[in-house]
Amino acid sequence: MNNNDLKNQNDDLEIQKSDENMPVTDDFEDIIERLPENFPQALPIIQDEIAPIISECDPGLKDHYISLIRKRTKAASKRGVQLEIENAIIQVCKGHCGVRQPQRVALNPA
Repeated sequence: MNNNDLKNQNDDLEIQKSDENMPVTDDFEDIIERLPENFPQALPIIQDEIAPIISECDPGLKDHYISLIRKRTKAASKRGVQLEIENAIIQVCKGHCGVRQPQRVALNPA
């Protein structure tokens, strides 16, 4: 095996690693394209299907997909879409990590 063969093997491994770290595919863009053109109506899909995938993307790719979602759903701003995705990720983490929600306590019991 010569140096070129080793280099090609290393390049192939790097491509495989980057593919593993990038869960986004054309299927993901299809999900975005199927979103309702109304942001409030799209929220359940964004929270349940899109947020978990976006949470694993690099920052630049997150920004790209958030822009696509904003355009598709006619959301008022990218920031609004981003906040909803962040909130959905937090809720999923709370559910998986066993973090308990604080219970309401009556301050002035009657």
